[in-house]
Amino acid sequence: MINFYTSIPSYKIKSTKQNTVSQEWRKNTAKSYNDVFVKNSSSVSFGNNLTLAEKFKPFAKELEDYVLKCEKPDFSRLESIIKKYSPTTKIKEFKELPQNSNVHDRTNAYFRQNMNFTQDGEIVPDAKEIYIKLSANMDKQEKLDFLNSLEHEFTHILQEESPDRLSKISFLRNFIGQGLDKKKITTLQLMPQLFNTVEYNMSLPLYKFLGKTNNLPNPIKSASEDIVNYIYCEETGCHVKNFIKHIKEEAMERAEVFVGKFDKKAVNDYIALVADKEHEAYKNATNMLNEKCGIKGSSDLDLRVILYDIFKKVMLR
Repeated sequence: MINFYTSIPSYKIKSTKQNTVSQEWRKNTAKSYNDVFVKNSSSVSFGNNLTLAEKFKPFAKELEDYVLKCEKPDFSRLESIIKKYSPTTKIKEFKELPQNSNVHDRTNAYFRQNMNFTQDGEIVPDAKEIYIKLSANMDKQEKLDFLNSLEHEFTHILQEESPDRLSKISFLRNFIGQGLDKKKITTLQLMPQLFNTVEYNMSLPLYKFLGKTNNLPNPIKSASEDIVNYIYCEETGCHVKNFIKHIKEEAMERAEVFVGKFDKKAVNDYIALVADKEHEAYKNATNMLNEKCGIKGSSDLDLRVILYDIFKKVMLR
């Protein structure tokens, strides 16, 4: 049995190209993938034929109405809301999260589903699990932070269940085709590893520029691709699209040194798929935060949404 999240040796991104990324950024951008950053209304049934939006919108409204109005969110009540919209997902407390999980300490919810593969290429997925963290006392800011995490992660759950989205399982089945060989096994192992590496490194310049200490939005005059590009030119010395392309190519090269040949196109396609999923999840959560914080125009978090849109487009080129 092959686990989709089997580890490979740690590697770092370090540029060897000239005139693409500034010397200062090349020195600071190296990072191991091991440090990546890396839901009682059950009487209503939601069939698998509903689109993601048809499930997410009522879920978000019910969740927000409950969390923002109650004194303290209750685990069992949250579980009933999540089960209403995704009956097959298991809800667990954060303390039950496996110790080897790579979860950022600011995270209040985390979706997890490992996928295993038999030698003949059959996918054996583990159960879908969402882990939630509840503080003893939650003010409005903490509740919004909690909603941000939960709506982001629940978007990922619906992306795996909705007929109008390509699930990771469907993508992987298409890749496996008639069976597994050594190159496909190596490629499968690299897919999540390389996504994490590229995502982490490509997002560093924006996070460094914003210097945020929390997950809440701040109003800004405007948010656009031009502004994101300006930030990357200031921070890295090159345009955002070129920077992302450079990070991807460097990660691929370093991976090949450690594990040998693999299907680079398949890995690239996987990164594009997951970048698209992250873009949608960040967009859903950011729209909620902007609304609840009374921001009518743009916020600094909109820049992250735009970055992920650029990310997926670069990977699809």
